[in-house]
Amino acid sequence: MMNVLMISLGDSILSYSGGEAYARHQAYAKALGSIDMIVFSPLKHKFTNRHDEYLSIYPTRSLHMLTFVYDALKIARHIVQHKKIDVITTQDPFGTALIGYFLKKKYGIPLHIQNHSSFLKNSLWIQEKPLLFTLFHWILHWVLPKADRLRVVNKMEKQKYCDILKILPEKIDVAPVPLHVDFWKKTPSLNELQCFQNEYTMDVNKPTLSWVGRVADVKNLDYLFGVIAHIETTTPVNFLLACEKEPYHAYFKMLEKKYHVQPIYLGFLEHTKLRTMYYVTDVYVHTSNYEGFGRVIADAQACGVPVVTRNTDGAHDIIENENSGLIIYGDEKMFAESVLKLVHDKQKMDEMCSYAKEMMYKFDYEKMFDATIDSIRKTCRV
Repeated sequence: MMNVLMISLGDSILSYSGGEAYARHQAYAKALGSIDMIVFSPLKHKFTNRHDEYLSIYPTRSLHMLTFVYDALKIARHIVQHKKIDVITTQDPFGTALIGYFLKKKYGIPLHIQNHSSFLKNSLWIQEKPLLFTLFHWILHWVLPKADRLRVVNKMEKQKYCDILKILPEKIDVAPVPLHVDFWKKTPSLNELQCFQNEYTMDVNKPTLSWVGRVADVKNLDYLFGVIAHIETTTPVNFLLACEKEPYHAYFKMLEKKYHVQPIYLGFLEHTKLRTMYYVTDVYVHTSNYEGFGRVIADAQACGVPVVTRNTDGAHDIIENENSGLIIYGDEKMFAESVLKLVHDKQKMDEMCSYAKEMMYKFDYEKMFDATIDSIRKTCRV
């Protein structure tokens, strides 16, 4: 058994909405021995320390993001003085990784750096905030080779670590976020499906396309609405959007007006209802600029929904192109034509449905959970 110090961004794990993440980290902590987690948390959130049998969480209560490094180091120093820490793991290759490196140098503790996206040599990501993300990219280049072990969530990012940073492949583990495959594979009852369709006034005579996610630049909703506009020139569809709408009301109104598209807004859906949404979906459409893994793609595939997605690093690990879904390299028109071709080929969709469900067992919860735990454990054996 071992004691792990984890440095993380985001304090949602301490809120009601962080229930799944909290349960997962409790399980990680129990499997490893213990985890002391330091999370960036603005002072205004007023979170306090939380202690369970195996997991302790320390919000930094920072006045500003700029004081996060100092605040985290101060908490870490207190933890290290009162407990033997066997390994430090960080949840991103930027600020938390820097904190981890400083602690490694000061206390001689092995360092494990995680990366849940695809950042290395990613111009689309840098374009979102050129000055800040150029700095982050420099930090990434500098700090990753100094880690004792690394975890990524897709094979392409691992290959870039090897090719660009010259890190040995045996030091890098590919371990996506665990997926509850059996939950997603459970088909809702006919009554549940009909109730869902009635609740959202869906037209059962139209094909149904869906999208799930948070509203952010990386999701490229402009491209998504453009795709739907192209599709509806020949084939009217139910276009389901499962995301928060109210904070982005003006943004969605702009997209509706620009593309003459009217989505069916579902809001935030809890997992059981989200599963029902997937089962009334004919094709799931995913238009992100980049993805580390693409959790919603995996969820949709586990439900047997064919996925059409843009070319991202994560998509290649989840989708077997032409067998469980389609990976598109072109513009909105090409994407739309691929969706239409699939929607009008029921035999192909049925074949993809069966194939996708079976493929997803490679991301089964226990397998990916064990892979993540093993990656951290191996860091102690450097």
